[in-house]
Amino acid sequence: MESTFNPILHVEDNENDVVLVQRALGAASISHPLQIVRNGARAIDYLLGQTPFERREFYPLPCLILLDLDMPLVNGMEFLKWRQNHPVFQRIPVIVLTLSQRPADVAAAYEAGANSYLAKPLTFEELVDIAKAINLYWLGHNSFATRSSGESAACSLPGSLVRSGIPAAVSF
Repeated sequence: MESTFNPILHVEDNENDVVLVQRALGAASISHPLQIVRNGARAIDYLLGQTPFERREFYPLPCLILLDLDMPLVNGMEFLKWRQNHPVFQRIPVIVLTLSQRPADVAAAYEAGANSYLAKPLTFEELVDIAKAINLYWLGHNSFATRSSGESAACSLPGSLVRSGIPAAVSF
């Protein structure tokens, strides 16, 4: 079954974390396709529709971004600051999911426009709990702004469309 919902963009350079998040989203019955990029520079390319992401039918704008902070090239904080200068992308919620629990990092992320800040948990079960919370709040109860074209972010899933299993993932 192919999803008609916009993807979740996972910005993460650690392959183990990518796999764990993918499995946790599946365990939380999140049906959205998962697009994976390895750093903030690729996330910017994805959002702007630059090579290799220029075909929006294959790489639609995400409805949600999961963002690590500690990455090469353009780190998560630099990505957030870039996003602040591009209002069209500020409508896409960003959940920081990172190892750091330092108060200065939390404050800086919120100041740079993060919508949520979560520390990566120590167990897979805790990660599944986080994924369930994301599903319930961000993909379920949250209201998404429409784009200037009137197009919806297509994030909310009616209960009848939620299915279990690992979401499709594409990695760059």
